[in-house]
Amino acid sequence: MFTVKNITRDHCTRFDDSIIARDFVSSLDNELEVVVLAGDDKFSIEEFVKMTERESDDIKRYLLNFLNEDGSAEKKYISKNELEKGYFINYNGEYYTGGDDDLYNELNLIVLYDGDLCNRDDACYCEYTAEGGITIEGYYRADDCVYGITGRRSGEGYIRDCDTITAADGTVFCSHEIANDNEYYQCESCSDFHPVESLHGENYYYCNDCYVPGDEDEDGLSDYDNDTDNLSGNSTLRIGFEIEKEDKEMRQKASELRSHGWGVVRDGSLDDRSGFELQSPILPLDKKYRGKLEGELRKAEKWIVASGTSKCGGHIHFSNKNKKPSELLKGIKGYAPLLASLYPSRCDNTYCEIKDFAEYGTKKYCMFRYSCNGIGDSLEFRLPPTPTTIRQCMFRADLLRICLQNPKDDKNAVLDALKDSESELSKLLVSELGINSPKAKIEQFQRFADLMSIN
Repeated sequence: MFTVKNITRDHCTRFDDSIIARDFVSSLDNELEVVVLAGDDKFSIEEFVKMTERESDDIKRYLLNFLNEDGSAEKKYISKNELEKGYFINYNGEYYTGGDDDLYNELNLIVLYDGDLCNRDDACYCEYTAEGGITIEGYYRADDCVYGITGRRSGEGYIRDCDTITAADGTVFCSHEIANDNEYYQCESCSDFHPVESLHGENYYYCNDCYVPGDEDEDGLSDYDNDTDNLSGNSTLRIGFEIEKEDKEMRQKASELRSHGWGVVRDGSLDDRSGFELQSPILPLDKKYRGKLEGELRKAEKWIVASGTSKCGGHIHFSNKNKKPSELLKGIKGYAPLLASLYPSRCDNTYCEIKDFAEYGTKKYCMFRYSCNGIGDSLEFRLPPTPTTIRQCMFRADLLRICLQNPKDDKNAVLDALKDSESELSKLLVSELGINSPKAKIEQFQRFADLMSIN
């Protein structure tokens, strides 16, 4: 039998000295017969409404939904689903009227964020901003939460398990930004968070376990290079390139490139003798500085056009002085299927694979991840292969600039821009990839949106 209990006296009236609306009793087949008990007597829905004296009675208002204008019952039964959508909350198989604080206090219950009831001793209150700028505020089950840092200057509180970032020393944060605000940053090698005072480097951080001082090979390359320059000037948008190559001749000329403000380092995923990674200066991405951006890339042209294999990637870091990485990630969500369609051969690569979009940010080896380097807290786009021309670098920069200047978390808005031959996005694709490129990308768009669970 399916029973609704504990409807409070505030929602009841008296009839022949019996409490009305004390229980609703179900009939068979999960159909709820709307009756009211007064001792052993049962009353129909019409009779119950007539007996209810208070016009503001929530139970009366709910039941009135099932009455016709003449006061007759529209139907005798209310389904279980209809009841659950009404003014009742389920707790341990019993139903309670919603919003009754006195009753909740009497029973030591609290209403959770999702409307369920929970014993007050088994709940905790969460209030913080999670990844993506999502505000979390409300009661959650204690088993699903941990205590950690939820604000600047070590502000503390409960955090949902699904939102936690745990540093190497066990400190728990509610987001990447809050970790950085409390001066914890990721090691570029292992991706663990550490207090900044325990890290090595300036533009790129490495923890004690990953840092090997003075570990240079015969070509003068190490795993770390913190000599890249900041050339972004007053540009609000900024960009940095990491370009992997396997070319022994150009590897041996690394010191020449350093004189132009670029870094050159080893990369463990590449051939030991010929592999290296270029690290560009911090460059301006605002459209008015496009000429300066191209000029700086030209200084490294001999290395950009050097030989590379399918293992070589072309990671790009980008940032906005006025936005957090989580805001950048949210704004680029609608573009993610398009970006994936540009580099389909890389989508199952271990170092930049396609995942559910909700996993992007803190995961190290995926299409997008948060990064703290010389251009500040940035977002890293890891999918592109190594570029072989300056034009390819500029196309990628122009594409990301369009994404950053026109943030869209709605994929349909991006599809509309692809279909519009006059949009800046569509014109860029046509100029670089050909007249039919927007149509071709539209055809692939939905497949990648499904793979990333972007609805």
